[in-house]
Amino acid sequence: MKARRVWWLVGLAVWLGAAGPLLAQRSPYGVEEYNSYVETDPARTPDPATRLQAIDTFLEKYPESVLRAFVYPNQARTAFQLQRYDLCMQAVDDFVGMDREQVASFLRQSQYNDTQIDGVYFEMLLLNTYAVLRSFREGPGADALAARAAERARQGLEMHQKLYGAVQPPADPAQRKQFEDQKNQQAASFHNVLAFVAWRKNDWTAAAREYGALVKMTPNDPVFNYRLALASLQAPTPDYRKGVWHLARAVALKINKSDDVKDYLTKVMSGHQQVVPECLRGQVDTLVARAAASSEPPADWRLVDGDRVNAIRGEMSVKRIFDDLKAGGDTAELMFLASCGTEIGLGEGGQPEMWVLVIGKSESPDNSVTLRVAAGPEAVDAKTANVEVKVVAPPEAKNLKPEDQVRVSGKISGYESAPFLIRLTDGKVNAEDIPKPTPARRGGSRGR
Repeated sequence: MKARRVWWLVGLAVWLGAAGPLLAQRSPYGVEEYNSYVETDPARTPDPATRLQAIDTFLEKYPESVLRAFVYPNQARTAFQLQRYDLCMQAVDDFVGMDREQVASFLRQSQYNDTQIDGVYFEMLLLNTYAVLRSFREGPGADALAARAAERARQGLEMHQKLYGAVQPPADPAQRKQFEDQKNQQAASFHNVLAFVAWRKNDWTAAAREYGALVKMTPNDPVFNYRLALASLQAPTPDYRKGVWHLARAVALKINKSDDVKDYLTKVMSGHQQVVPECLRGQVDTLVARAAASSEPPADWRLVDGDRVNAIRGEMSVKRIFDDLKAGGDTAELMFLASCGTEIGLGEGGQPEMWVLVIGKSESPDNSVTLRVAAGPEAVDAKTANVEVKVVAPPEAKNLKPEDQVRVSGKISGYESAPFLIRLTDGKVNAEDIPKPTPARRGGSRGR
């Protein structure tokens, strides 16, 4: 992130800081003091290291000089250029700590208007924010530094609103885009500091608010989406809808270690919906794809909670499972969440009891059998498979063929809407229904 002057805040005619102090007969400083100040000016001393030495010399000789209104900003800019961020922040504090009315009065004498004066303060607050973002480290004094950074960021946002609110955006499309980009970038820097400080204090409500502002300004930043999600989920009253959506968006935006983040997303949804993670793979994939297209959850998107899922579980029957899954839409999605992992077709004696008509069969290289079967009178009459069963027992199931009628059971693991098909795993076939192989007849004839 680079510090830059605020090009548009004084209109299109005057650069911030264009004016300088005037040497007049009744100036509140003498010629020697003024000449020492001149050495601190970039135009006179372009080498930043030499200039910083000149600034140190001036401040040591004239610690109460009114010319500090120019020297401190030069010190902050020069220190930032030399990556001496602690000194930069100290210079900003020293400048902001000066009497505001005295500074304003002096700058007006130096031909600054009120907008330019506000602009100098804004530039210092912005520079302080950049220095914090580049240099903050934990350790002694970190709490005080974070508190001061948050204070300066709040001041910066207030000044940002005031200054940009008073400026008419350029009419030229290219210039207007530059204007808006700079406006958003600067606001984002202040919000970034406030978000970081809130995160550091575990103030999840404030962190969610600040990261929410950042996501609105930079919707394609995966880290901001991720932090917004975590803050929303850890708030005193968790916002699962926002948290889950922005976790999915962070995955869609290819955040670092996105596979781990996706696994975490699955676990969050599993806990919230009270559904085993294995049953959420398809829903998570769909959600990630949908979040890729929108920075905010659409109005029609709802995250089902565990109470609704459990309510459906209390009312389930095999018929309702089939009817609701076949209905599609939200009804099918809710029923799948409630029924996934449920074993259907198992009788009281622990044997498969759901009658089906075998439509087709396939075997994998490891000799496991998958049956496509028709369950229910309508499917049987039409000879249309509406259930797929991955069979684990008994091994004799490999002897089944189309048109065989058998009793099966299995755990619901998935479904398809069109054509409608329920998928069962851990499937079993009632051994009593499996036709026995016909013994091969021996050849030859008996002797007389």
